[in-house]
Amino acid sequence: MDYIERLKSIEQTEQIENVFIIYHPEDIDFAAHLEKVLKNYRPPDELGGSGTPLKIFKDAHDLPDDIYYTPIRQRFEQCQKLIVVCTPRARQNNDLDEKIRKFAVQNGARNITPVIFEGLPNHLTEDDKKEFGALPEVLYELLPNPQWVNFSGFNLQKDKLHKEGFESEWYTLLAELSGQKRLDLAQRERNRGFRRRRHRLLAISALLGLLLTVGGLYLQKYYGEIAARERALSLALVDESRQNSQQMFSENRIMQALFYASEALDAAPDPELRTELLAESRKYEPVLRLGQIFRHQGEINGAIFNPDYTEIFTWGDQGKIKRWHAKSGAAIDGGETHQGAVNGIRFTENGQKVLSWGEDGYLKLWSIDGVSRSKISMNHGDGVVDAQFDQKETRVISIGKNFSARIFQLSDGKPQGPPLEHDGWINGALMNADESILLTWSDDSTLKCWNVANGRLLMQPLRHKGAVQGAIWYKNESQIISWATDGEVRFWYARNGQPVGKTLKHDGAVSGVCLNQNETRMLSWGRDNTARLWQVEDRLQIGDPLYHDGWVFGAAFNNSETRVLTWSYDNSVRIWDTNTGKQVGNAFLHSSGPLGNDAGIFGAAFNSAGDYILTWGDDNTTRLWSIRTGRQLGASLHHDNKGRQNHEVRGCVFNADFTRVITWSSDSTARYWESLKQISDDYRNEAVLDLDFPQDAYKMQMMALTGTRMDSASRQIECLSVSEWDSLSATFGELARKHARKCDYPEGNLWLRFFPPNK
Repeated sequence: MDYIERLKSIEQTEQIENVFIIYHPEDIDFAAHLEKVLKNYRPPDELGGSGTPLKIFKDAHDLPDDIYYTPIRQRFEQCQKLIVVCTPRARQNNDLDEKIRKFAVQNGARNITPVIFEGLPNHLTEDDKKEFGALPEVLYELLPNPQWVNFSGFNLQKDKLHKEGFESEWYTLLAELSGQKRLDLAQRERNRGFRRRRHRLLAISALLGLLLTVGGLYLQKYYGEIAARERALSLALVDESRQNSQQMFSENRIMQALFYASEALDAAPDPELRTELLAESRKYEPVLRLGQIFRHQGEINGAIFNPDYTEIFTWGDQGKIKRWHAKSGAAIDGGETHQGAVNGIRFTENGQKVLSWGEDGYLKLWSIDGVSRSKISMNHGDGVVDAQFDQKETRVISIGKNFSARIFQLSDGKPQGPPLEHDGWINGALMNADESILLTWSDDSTLKCWNVANGRLLMQPLRHKGAVQGAIWYKNESQIISWATDGEVRFWYARNGQPVGKTLKHDGAVSGVCLNQNETRMLSWGRDNTARLWQVEDRLQIGDPLYHDGWVFGAAFNNSETRVLTWSYDNSVRIWDTNTGKQVGNAFLHSSGPLGNDAGIFGAAFNSAGDYILTWGDDNTTRLWSIRTGRQLGASLHHDNKGRQNHEVRGCVFNADFTRVITWSSDSTARYWESLKQISDDYRNEAVLDLDFPQDAYKMQMMALTGTRMDSASRQIECLSVSEWDSLSATFGELARKHARKCDYPEGNLWLRFFPPNK
């Protein structure tokens, strides 16, 4: 066929292909064979294929450029999936690299499937055999951990793509192209083959009625062989999923471990094996369940419980403060609004009123009873970034973007005295015990002491050589401790502002300081990748610096003050002995986020008993850890990462024992997590398992309790949409309640752990 005839054939094709195959010209024989087999494959009807062949199109290297570009490029742009035939030759081909990049921009890198025909994955080659690497380097740029289908060693003359030694890779390829689960494809294909064979056998049986007895014996043997093969394949799938689960657990990828364990349970062919797998899966199961998802139209800036934990308040950049029932997730009327983004809220001590502030420059005090809202409105004059009540809740101290702090009387909303001004952004404010003095500190390198009664300075500003990040009172308020980006922690006499004793130094900006309860020890931390423990009285450092591999974002003592917790940009949380300054156990690690970058753990906390820690950060997760075992306790609390966007968990609030937790993220949701029973990791060692829980509902249970699933193609964890989760959790809740009423193993039932009957 000449070029013109081939061009007409391409242009007249009615079928629009959705899979495009690219390859090095020398690999055309394998590419053509792959195209032929894929075109002849008809997906099983049960998976929605309706017997229609796959739509496949292969690149063409033998057409001149002026004929090639219009029809071939058109088909390339219409395809949703791309197969790259990978060989050491292909790795060196710039034309393939360009097509891969173009396809990734149009359809996303996750829709690219590398198929190795010769060679090895680049990262598995030895240093002296790098020439055997088969994957184009651009795949490592687009997919930090590319997954491939391995047909290396395939013989075009004698091997079959879909049989014998390459059957497993064939189903992996089909799963990548169709978006179906590999297990489902294999199972449905086996069922289809079995039906065909069964139909043939029935026809033969009808014709050989006189040989019914012999035929019966033959069928019995045949079906026995089929059952044996089915069991062998199921066991192979169980073994593969089980190994993957254990590997993910060893890498602290608990969510992937959980879903691989679910796949193993789905495929388990007998009760004994299922019991064994259930026992293994205990260490992955959720300790906190996803209770509600609260969505805003824009970014969420914060969330908080009301004092009795029955309601949740969220606020964001759309100027709305929303109220929700914690138990039902229903919205409650009565939230306040601002004209710009809301930056924060606080409850009064009795929990009946709320103070809110935002970018519109206003502070509002309003009742939550829905009757008398916005009784007091205070105008700071510019965006308000923080606010706090005085002890008697008669005044409010606010900090604004206009480089000023203000004091307002709550009786009438009027300012008390003039603005308290700096020459730069104010980073915080703090009153003394009798509320006669207000400290403010600023990016203008000063700490100022103000007379609250008249708004005048009590002394000259206390100066650092960098932006002042914080200040606290010390020694019954006779001294002030301040810290700054100049790397120094300084002590001052409160009466006259004179320096006191030795200045404590870091090798970079100091981000925070805290004292223990009796003020004998002090923690400081900062951008020199360290936290430091000090004897406050004599200004001596205890032990060596507490090192991380990135900025230290925060540190805290536990309640008994025997341990220190630090968290960092290096995606780790570490525990240290307060007497020796030595690290206790191994670091607690988050992943590096969906984009593979390290932006760190933004917060961490001990529970009241000091036996668990909660951490949250840039990888879209909040995690609970057992200090006793040094491992993550159950599944992560996940936020959305679809499209590999870097949605980080920006904040977290919780009760003292971590049984109620709110997290919020740049994915525009806040999520409420809970356990109605005390958190414990002891039950994971118990012998009681819910052996009669429906086998095919285990994965649904994990999806409902975590709000996530594992993508069948990329094997990455992604969140269900709010509507998907609402529907799934309702379906699961009905099933779980029905099962719980007749459950023979209530102590092993996960649903009853979250919803005890007496609750």
